[in-house]
Amino acid sequence: PADIVYTSGRHVGPVFSGDTVFASTEIRDKRDYPGREDLGVLVTTLRGHKFRPPREGESGPQKVDVFYLERELAVRRRSHYAA
Repeated sequence: PADIVYTSGRHVGPVFSGDTVFASTEIRDKRDYPGREDLGVLVTTLRGHKFRPPREGESGPQKVDVFYLERELAVRRRSHYAA
């Protein structure tokens, strides 16, 4: 995949040396890439999070969001891969 455009993004929580950051991507939309039969466009949200130790009264580590990016990716269509 190749980035076409980042439509928005923000760091919403701190990250410190030694933190482990996890990421997940949600595909929000898909559409044709204008003028290219071999490509499509995916609209995605990439979210980053980490876990912090539990505070008093909490059970287990707590998931904390640290960033999100909304972006569009150009991806090759499955039908155009060599068999």
